[in-house]
Amino acid sequence: MMSKEWVMAIVVGLAFSGMVLADEHEGGAEKAAKGKKRPSPEEVFKTWDKDGDGSISLEEFTAQRKAMMEKRAKATGKAAPKVKDEQFKKVFDAWDTDQSGGISQEEFVEHSKKRKPKAEKAKAGKAKAKKAKDGKKKAAPAE
Repeated sequence: MMSKEWVMAIVVGLAFSGMVLADEHEGGAEKAAKGKKRPSPEEVFKTWDKDGDGSISLEEFTAQRKAMMEKRAKATGKAAPKVKDEQFKKVFDAWDTDQSGGISQEEFVEHSKKRKPKAEKAKAGKAKAKKAKDGKKKAAPAE
């Protein structure tokens, strides 16, 4: 049985992963760590749209998300969580805002843009906390 934390991580990761999509796509995180450009949401969309029809189907979406979860599990040394297809369908439907049965490039990019500010805010908050912590360590003792 999956822990509550794993379930929440999956749900949040699936529903709110605009930046993760780019990070995990073909070594995006590794590229970013090396100072290289991350793939754009448009570039990521093209690789997710396996049949090139201009829309990500539920099958393409599910296969990609499962592959990402396996990659993350391998990187962390933990077993990939078991996620039911119905859970992927719920997330897919949330991304398919016009309910056309496929995620268009516009929907994909819009979803990525919505999540980018949150990721940037979190990163900025961590940097600020680290700077404050480092400042305390370097401060001279009060006399």
